[in-house]
Amino acid sequence: MMARVPGPRNIATALLFSLAAVSVVSAQDLLSPAGRSDRPQGAEDAPVTLIEYSSPTCGHCVVYHNDVAPRVHTEYVKTGKVRLIYRPFVRNAIDAAIFMLAESRTGDEYNVVLDAYYRRYNDIAGASNVRALLEEIAETVGINGVEFERVLSDRNGLEPIQQLTGQAVNEFGVRGTPTFFINSKMHVGGLTFETVSAAIDTELMQ
Repeated sequence: MMARVPGPRNIATALLFSLAAVSVVSAQDLLSPAGRSDRPQGAEDAPVTLIEYSSPTCGHCVVYHNDVAPRVHTEYVKTGKVRLIYRPFVRNAIDAAIFMLAESRTGDEYNVVLDAYYRRYNDIAGASNVRALLEEIAETVGINGVEFERVLSDRNGLEPIQQLTGQAVNEFGVRGTPTFFINSKMHVGGLTFETVSAAIDTELMQ
């Protein structure tokens, strides 16, 4: 179904869902992304930086993205307390296609594309023709059929997100999605708002 989409190596086969902070990575290393520059949201001088590695084909990621992330954005990002950095984590060819489409956009349109696919997780998971559904969703965010084919045919569009994923695995110890770094402390799994809020508040009190 996705034969014409470049198929990245699946480098995240073991999904871990512990809510505990399990490791600390150098802040300097974490803020030096491979492949491409970050697309941060929030105040540059926010006291807390939250880095999220996520996949639109991961059910735990989808719940966080759709239900928890908007509250975090309202209560922490918009108030200047948190600087949010979303980083794509490629688990399969569908992820690769969605991320390539998002990466073709700038500014807020990047998040508009991602949001459209996260909202359609159940439809994508149950689709008999995934590629056709991805193209249909792309049309809803202004990516027509010609551009859809062009973006997914461009191998150069895949390389940066593969590098980001490879760095996450090889340098930061990320083994599954979602994985968060809150001021360099790693948290793995589908965090509730209460859990992520408590972790952020702990950092704010430091």
